[in-house]
Amino acid sequence: MNIQKTFTILCGVFFLWSNFIYDNPAVASLPLCGMFGKLPSSQKGKIMKKASKEHTPLRIALIGGTHGNERLGIEIVSHWSHAIPFETPHIIEPMIANQKAVDSGLRFIDYDLNRSFGKNSTPSGYEAERARELTEKISGNFDLVIDLHTTTSHMGFTIILPKTDPLSRRAALYLKTHFPDITIIESLRVDENSLFISALAPSGLLFEIGPVANNIVNTQLLLTLNTILTKLLTWDFGEINVPKSWYYYKIVDYLYYPKEGGPYYIHPEREGKDFVAVKHGDPLFIDLNGKTLVYEGEEFYPFFINEAAYRLSRIAMYTSKKMEGWKE
Repeated sequence: MNIQKTFTILCGVFFLWSNFIYDNPAVASLPLCGMFGKLPSSQKGKIMKKASKEHTPLRIALIGGTHGNERLGIEIVSHWSHAIPFETPHIIEPMIANQKAVDSGLRFIDYDLNRSFGKNSTPSGYEAERARELTEKISGNFDLVIDLHTTTSHMGFTIILPKTDPLSRRAALYLKTHFPDITIIESLRVDENSLFISALAPSGLLFEIGPVANNIVNTQLLLTLNTILTKLLTWDFGEINVPKSWYYYKIVDYLYYPKEGGPYYIHPEREGKDFVAVKHGDPLFIDLNGKTLVYEGEEFYPFFINEAAYRLSRIAMYTSKKMEGWKE
């Protein structure tokens, strides 16, 4: 009788365990000690991945060094390349986009790498070759590209969207709900017309952080960027609470330095006032003789004011319009 009871109990235990194995196939590969005792460290990751199966992990390319003299992204990617410093449901691959420019401390070698992608790009030299390599590596292999940049302009923490897909927008808005000072911009050229590396995957985010000088690491900005990225990449990219009222900026055009006379410089009243509206009659430029040129036209919102990288192309600032935020 005792033998029969024991056999019945063992059958019940086996039945329950079989169902558990069926629902948790990763456990089947564990050694016996892992089933009933402390899991070996080498097996913990397998269990964690199965635990998050309700949300499909995203394949994320985290990119720094697209411009070789913008150090914050380079520092993040270099640090995270050794090990992602937090638990994440996603597959993250940190990569340096333009190592040759990084080693030289230059924005680029022959051509701006972040204008070298897509059907409308015309890259040359080393960056043309590198663009082909990165396109082959990223396209079709990643769900999201996060590209990290810095600017000499007073833009704070800004996210530029090269894509209009729901995931890109949701990710940007998720960060804004947790970090309200973040500014969101929709790029001038989006989706298949984009020239950016961040448009190589179905979804993309381009971070611009400033002001910070080229080839300089601002520690506070670096720490804040690390916090923001950690918040984003530990999220499952699920539902968010959309604010009732919010806004973003849509790029309209570039505003160039005047060709005639001068040379002209950004007027002191405009310097450092990214995202502050420019209205008809506001001073924009001034020369060394004190001659001031005022703006004539409809109101716009400037950013990338006096960006060092754009001086050679004579771009004084980007212009944008303020838009009511989208609703999910």
